[in-house]
Amino acid sequence: MQTKKMPSLSEKPPRPPPVATTRPPSYPSSISSTTSLQKSLLLPPLTHITTRLSRPPPLPTSSTAPLYISRTRFLLRLIAALFSFAILITISSIYSTINRTFPRHMLYNGRDLWPDVINLHPTTILLAMSSVTATLSTIVLIAGLKPEVRHVGGLGDWLNLGVSGVSLVLAAVGTGCLIGGEGKGDTVWGWTCKNSGVDHPDVQFWMVCGELKFVFALGWGIVAVEALILVNVVVGYIVVRRGVLGRRGTASQAVV
Repeated sequence: MQTKKMPSLSEKPPRPPPVATTRPPSYPSSISSTTSLQKSLLLPPLTHITTRLSRPPPLPTSSTAPLYISRTRFLLRLIAALFSFAILITISSIYSTINRTFPRHMLYNGRDLWPDVINLHPTTILLAMSSVTATLSTIVLIAGLKPEVRHVGGLGDWLNLGVSGVSLVLAAVGTGCLIGGEGKGDTVWGWTCKNSGVDHPDVQFWMVCGELKFVFALGWGIVAVEALILVNVVVGYIVVRRGVLGRRGTASQAVV
């Protein structure tokens, strides 16, 4: 018969396992604990959030705006150069006709084809003007092959500003002198347009008169194009400066 062994007083019974208790989460009560929590959770700093809420971000600037401005400026400069070369070619053709027919003292219906004295000062002034504007526009177009000149907001702004200012004044003066120039005798414009019915085999006055009117329109066209280039330079400066200020504002917000 087996006997049951009784535990002795020296032996302690095993302790029951501890009861799991939930502890409420502790919230940071200081600035240092808040900062450590932000770092652990990869949250943006509170000062950055406060700054963005108190100060609105700058207006975004399209990255393609300077490109459009640069291309528009190139197109306008090309048009100004073409207008200047067209004036050069047209007036040179008129002078060639005069030099071929005036010294020969030709007659038309029993009258002299040309007057005794022809005032060439107005057309010569316009010819010189177009030579200068054509040269300046060509220099700008060639210089525009370099990126630092072609890009908006750099050396090209100052170059176009100076060239357009000079060309605008020259074109306005030269075109204005075409119909109101000083000098003795009839001007080519006045004589040919007054006798536009003369249809000589060697020279047709209606055609010469039309060519001079065409040149007159081109001269004022150069004035308009150069004025548009000046506006383009001002707009480009504003757009680029706004973009720079926007990037600076964004960078300062990121630093704060």
